[in-house]
Amino acid sequence: MVKKQSKLVRLVCLLMAAMLCLALLSGCKDKENDGSADGSSKETSSVKDTVAMESYADVWNPNIPERQDLGGFELKFAARNMNMIIPKEGVSEDDDQIVEIMKDLQSRYNCKFSVREVKDWGTGDIMSELLTGSEVAHVLMPEVWRSGLYVSARILMDWNSEPIKKYVHTDELWWNSTMAYASNVNGKVYAGACNIQNYADWTYVCLFNKKILSEIGSSADELYKMYDDKTWNWDAFRTLAKKAVKDLDDDGQMTAADQYGFCSSDYDALVALISSADADCIRSNNGKDAHYTYAKPREIQVLTTLNEMYTLDGSYFAGSMERVDGVRGDVRQFTSGKSLFFLFTLSSIKGADYRTMSEDLGILPVPLGPSNDGKGWQSEYMSRVDHNFFATLIPANNSDPEKTALLLEAIAFVRWRNTNDRMDAYGVLYCSDDKSAEIVKEVYNFSSFEISQFVYSVNNQAFARNVCWAMANITKIPGMDIAGQWGSVEQVAQDIIDAYFSDKPLTV
Repeated sequence: MVKKQSKLVRLVCLLMAAMLCLALLSGCKDKENDGSADGSSKETSSVKDTVAMESYADVWNPNIPERQDLGGFELKFAARNMNMIIPKEGVSEDDDQIVEIMKDLQSRYNCKFSVREVKDWGTGDIMSELLTGSEVAHVLMPEVWRSGLYVSARILMDWNSEPIKKYVHTDELWWNSTMAYASNVNGKVYAGACNIQNYADWTYVCLFNKKILSEIGSSADELYKMYDDKTWNWDAFRTLAKKAVKDLDDDGQMTAADQYGFCSSDYDALVALISSADADCIRSNNGKDAHYTYAKPREIQVLTTLNEMYTLDGSYFAGSMERVDGVRGDVRQFTSGKSLFFLFTLSSIKGADYRTMSEDLGILPVPLGPSNDGKGWQSEYMSRVDHNFFATLIPANNSDPEKTALLLEAIAFVRWRNTNDRMDAYGVLYCSDDKSAEIVKEVYNFSSFEISQFVYSVNNQAFARNVCWAMANITKIPGMDIAGQWGSVEQVAQDIIDAYFSDKPLTV
């Protein structure tokens, strides 16, 4: 990709901006929109000022001792592989930074980290061992969509309980507060999300092709102004997408050879748009009074609008999910320069196909969805973290929850403090302008988790079968009967939700 500035110049600019932010913050912590586990709600998002990371560059986490001798305590994770906790050295500069900060933690606390590898959290020995009381690990890290199995079995520790909350503070900047909302069942919080695995990487964003944008009479500067002014919304996205459609071979038919307004997956990107409208299919009040929403007028209107966007505007590339030589259609369409917009996870821009694009790409958050009152747009950008992100769970039979909590808080803090460096690397290596680099550093603040991601897998995926799997049809069936489709399963869905939120463990 052709860059407009040298990497050195952009890096110097980013460092200067960081120094200015540090001078302004002077170590102060923004406590607005407190997202504590005790009181978090969907409206209490994790949107905080990312530049606050700079104020902690030489300041330790105030909630935990800077050093403590844990007598060689071994914190055991059950996770996909050891690289999630401590990457291999020498693979990348980014990973080497993680290696060093994790080595520093082991020295600070006289402890060590180990991993029991788990490839499949839905089957195998882990669940049965936990149900029989065996301690398989101090920390479990299944995918979010698998985590509901463990929540519903009631074999996890409440993060609001004293051994955990003594050290772990999910209202701090280094924890994602929307996870405290999503995993809250009757006031008990069963999961955390921190940058053991960087959730900015797994958050959906909107990539755009600058060349196509110029051809339709717009510009990256115009879109970035929309971003700053909070006018980057579904209407703006749809208007530009429709202008970009072009029958390149002039044969009167739209095929993969032609140019489209946008491409995306038929499910995950769609639900990221739904999150941008704060319209998840399950809503609760601090983990209580959980109810199904897709039969309600506001959510029906949100889904109907998306159905129109995907099937009636004529701007969506309908071959997005078709694979050719193992490459998905949406990836191929965008990287070959034949789609204005592409909704995908941030980390996708690391791929070789993006780096060899002849056109420059820009980056925006998922556009603002309709507001809850139906009279405008959401006030803050929100986008769903992919369901394959690994949540952090603490089993109820943890033999040393206090040491576990101390080390989790320490890991969350140091991995968060490293996030700006990681996002700076994105800006230098993968972004074609400074504004994209700035927005990349803000993606962390837009990351959102949803209750439905937990309920998805419970009861042999009953909720997925009845509610979620039909979502892909929104992108395929013009004039889909939204009210009929999701209204017909309202009672089934509510029964599943009631069972999940009851005090009685579900059968696993």
